[in-house]
Amino acid sequence: MKTYLLLLLTALSPAFGQHAEMNNRGDRVMGFSHEKTTHHFRLYADGGAIEVTANDPRDTASRD
Repeated sequence: MKTYLLLLLTALSPAFGQHAEMNNRGDRVMGFSHEKTTHHFRLYADGGAIEVTANDPRDTASRD
């Protein structure tokens, strides 16, 4: 069982690294942490919008 788990984690580790780098790039481009915010995708008849709110109202850096 330990060998299987080790092999599984070894096989998945590149994917985790790529996922972390994607998250870092996204945070840089958006200008705030995706982990400290919630995204709401709104669909309207004439288009849509993305509303982003800070998870912690005292987190002024993410809110602003």
